[in-house]
Amino acid sequence: QHFSNWLINEAISFSIVFQIKNLWDIVPAEVGDRFLSMLPSWHAYERACEYFIFTHGVEQVYTTVRNLKVVFL
Repeated sequence: QHFSNWLINEAISFSIVFQIKNLWDIVPAEVGDRFLSMLPSWHAYERACEYFIFTHGVEQVYTTVRNLKVVFL
């Protein structure tokens, strides 16, 4: 049981680090850029994106589907 828990934790950690390192290939962020996010901050992919953009000097703005229209007005 301990080994399987350890393996799951390692896989999750590897996945997050992989996403952070490779997000640059999809989103070439620059200092001063602004990202709009609708995922909650505790979502695993959102957390990886947060680490990525904060290390690149990018601002993150949060919204919800309900408020999305207001953000773009």
